[in-house]
Amino acid sequence: MIHNVYAGSSALGIRTCIAKNQASNVVLSTQYPTSCDTVNGGCDGGTLPDTWEFFKGTGNIPDSSYTWTDSWGITSACKTVAPTTPRYYISSYNDLPTVYDMMYEIYTNGPIQVGFGRISLCFFLIL
Repeated sequence: MIHNVYAGSSALGIRTCIAKNQASNVVLSTQYPTSCDTVNGGCDGGTLPDTWEFFKGTGNIPDSSYTWTDSWGITSACKTVAPTTPRYYISSYNDLPTVYDMMYEIYTNGPIQVGFGRISLCFFLIL
């Protein structure tokens, strides 16, 4: 899940900046969804849709309110967040089936998150 959270938090922060026409990007926490999303597996992995469902239902918060504390694959317990902490939500998300859909989305709304659905052994042998 950690990679899902890094990419998702970065994309959400930049898209928020673009939507609000702000000059600076809000840096969102990667620790908060890693520790507090009970559906995804924390440091043990998860899925892109589950990460975005967390942003939709629970939202994310600024990194300054919940900084990174995990190390060596051990997920720390979820801590209580002050009710006054700003939250950043999404209203929806969707699959972009073609490269043209992805290009249009990036052009109109900013960064997207992309994952590999299936990686073959040959891919790893090339690396």
